[in-house]
Amino acid sequence: MVERFKNRVQSGLRHPAHPDALALNDPMYMAKLASGRDEILDIGGQIIEVNTTNFEKINWAALTAKLSEFLGIEREYDQAHGSSE
Repeated sequence: MVERFKNRVQSGLRHPAHPDALALNDPMYMAKLASGRDEILDIGGQIIEVNTTNFEKINWAALTAKLSEFLGIEREYDQAHGSSE
């Protein structure tokens, strides 16, 4: 995760509001990143984990269905495209 973060920072594609330069120089933040994951905030609710290492491997239909269910909204995309899953 550390290398992914460094590459993202160095790409210059992130919004300037992200304090990336500060994060790169923060030993505590970098140690958290090196551990592979950050703490989940204890604010209640459902946790949906998504591995974003490769966006092409994400099951977008399943993720959309889970989010739609959680938010209590209809799946407009599926309805518009004739899917009945």
